[in-house]
Amino acid sequence: MDNLRMQFRSAFQIATGLGAGNIGDDLAARALWRQLPADWQLHIAVFDNYTRHREPYPSRYAYYLQSPGPIENAWVRDMPGLFAGSIFERPGSGWPLPFLAPRLQHFHEHGLPIDAVGVSVEPLVSADARRLFDRCCLPFRSWTVRDDYSRDALLAMGVEPARIAIGADWAWLYESPVDHSNWAAATWRGLKVDPSRPLLAVNASGPRGLDAAALDKLHRRHGFQIAFINLDFRHPGLHRTSAEATRASMKAPSVLVPNEYYSPGELIALLRHSTVAVSAHTPFGLAAILAGAVPVFLGACPSDIGLNTSSPNDLVDALCGAYANRESTLDALAAVRSRLRARAMRNLDFFSLFNGLTP
Repeated sequence: MDNLRMQFRSAFQIATGLGAGNIGDDLAARALWRQLPADWQLHIAVFDNYTRHREPYPSRYAYYLQSPGPIENAWVRDMPGLFAGSIFERPGSGWPLPFLAPRLQHFHEHGLPIDAVGVSVEPLVSADARRLFDRCCLPFRSWTVRDDYSRDALLAMGVEPARIAIGADWAWLYESPVDHSNWAAATWRGLKVDPSRPLLAVNASGPRGLDAAALDKLHRRHGFQIAFINLDFRHPGLHRTSAEATRASMKAPSVLVPNEYYSPGELIALLRHSTVAVSAHTPFGLAAILAGAVPVFLGACPSDIGLNTSSPNDLVDALCGAYANRESTLDALAAVRSRLRARAMRNLDFFSLFNGLTP
């Protein structure tokens, strides 16, 4: 890979949703930013909701408000691209590949390398998605991916093995700069949540939300308190709409955590009070693990974590099992967290090699 070496001391972080309102994006980004040397200059494309985030972004970096056209065209002339998102296919949505394509193409046209760091990649099926990948992603200088599944997807799409390394999800490296324990406790008290009773944290998903009857049964049989927490604060939006749909169909009482663009540290502090956390969204499950709660993944559990994936149809059994086996599961998850944290520390190895950073 010697012919790929180009030395830089700054990079442009390509827009992948940061600042749009999803706390999961901020969880990964803040972990990434903490790994860069203090003298490294990062230029970051953000969406306009970043001003509503409850934790200001680091002042050491420069931010550029994302526009309908590629902001890179106006600002990027002499620095490499840093890609820290995901590659997948969502037909008809314009996201992510149709959105990314002109932004990535800008770097290729100016002879500037792009390094993917700590990314996830899913196999692309449609001809349109493969065409966009071949044109805009295949030329990436390097890929550090979260797991073997992502590596296999890249290999199947023609990426050279020497350009791929295995890291892990950035979330494993997250550390909150602020202790939010008192705030979280006060928030739950304000919602009349009893700390002596088991608490189920729910991140609802899908247009109809979760099975309300299953949540009612958990409350009735095991005394679970039910609290809905949105991973994405935008409304109307999938998370808030799903929570409202589920709550409206429930007979058991429930609470909705105020709909704010929380910092990752605040989300983790809230989840630290939960007994079990259920979601179809991987970042919510990872935040639960970081908080010391047992997650139940609905169809989205990363293979490296080793938990069984559940479905909405067996929600009661899955949650009861998670509750009954909580202590042993937490012990196993502590080992998983340690192992994947060590792997995530390798996410910048390629980038460090090419850009003169000290790993």
